[in-house]
Amino acid sequence: MAEIFISYASKDRARAGMLAQALGARGWSIWWDREIPLGKSFDEVIEKALADAQCVVVLWSAVSIASDWVRNEASEAKRRGILIPVFIEPVEAPLAFRLLNGADLRDWRGDPEESEFKRLVERIAELLAHRTEPGVDRENRMESPSVYRERQNNSSRTVLLAIGAIGIIGAGIAG
Repeated sequence: MAEIFISYASKDRARAGMLAQALGARGWSIWWDREIPLGKSFDEVIEKALADAQCVVVLWSAVSIASDWVRNEASEAKRRGILIPVFIEPVEAPLAFRLLNGADLRDWRGDPEESEFKRLVERIAELLAHRTEPGVDRENRMESPSVYRERQNNSSRTVLLAIGAIGIIGAGIAG
């Protein structure tokens, strides 16, 4: 499962590749549609990768704003609150995305020290921060038994307190 999903029009593949390489160099796992396995359904693979992503970077260009695929991927990411728009050409985002501030990488040529790229990296880090550190295998991560027991005890205490509060309120109303 990749942490970052990059959505783009096929015409923008070189720009998407440059961005994927720069973000991957920071230790994050990246998915972009060059990775469709042979014999697999294009749409099923994309849907799974999009569902598994913790951050979606959409590259807006003259071609991508007209792409149903890119718009659909952006809509799903926006719905989940994980969309980061990136402008790679001087275009206006589709109407549904115009209120979102996007990174301006129109003149970016791969420099990891460029200020707008750094802003993008900071925002990605914010989205991923509460989930796990870059490069950590989340699927195989498990809680220790003591952490699990403590979480279960806290849940049990909350339920008991709620039942007690309802009982006291009920007694007060009846009495």
